[in-house]
Amino acid sequence: VELISPLRNDGLFWDTKADPSGDTFYMIPIKRHLEYATGYLALGLLDDASDELEMIQGDEALSADVMRLRMDLYHQAKHWDLLVAVAKALARLRPKEEQGWISWAWATRRHKGMPEAQKVLLKAEPTIGDTSSSLQSRVLCVPTRRYGGSHTSAFNGVQNAYRL
Repeated sequence: VELISPLRNDGLFWDTKADPSGDTFYMIPIKRHLEYATGYLALGLLDDASDELEMIQGDEALSADVMRLRMDLYHQAKHWDLLVAVAKALARLRPKEEQGWISWAWATRRHKGMPEAQKVLLKAEPTIGDTSSSLQSRVLCVPTRRYGGSHTSAFNGVQNAYRL
């Protein structure tokens, strides 16, 4: 690791780690933390991935990229309550992207059950319903599979999702 001044470098976000001697700082770009966390997740090293994400501070800790990795982490760890919180925050930060909405609904289903998940999907429908085939199929098919809803409405919904 290259020793660098502990100041920001032309707008790039840096994190600092104190050297054991306490005299110098190692500067690690935020992008590198994300790469390390991604690698740890791929290897199933959830504690290491979490530690790496915790090193990201300030506004960058609330960025969409960090939230997506946290969602992956919480999904692998089966921390549904934390996944709900992060996915909800991502859906609010990026309402036109389906990943936050779908993950929020999926984690809600695991954490609180299908009726609550359906409420999340219905909240998402006005925002991304016209462009998300994944959302359309979930909104219309879940009641059919789980609660004896109309097969005709589910079939029509699947046809509409296919057209998207």
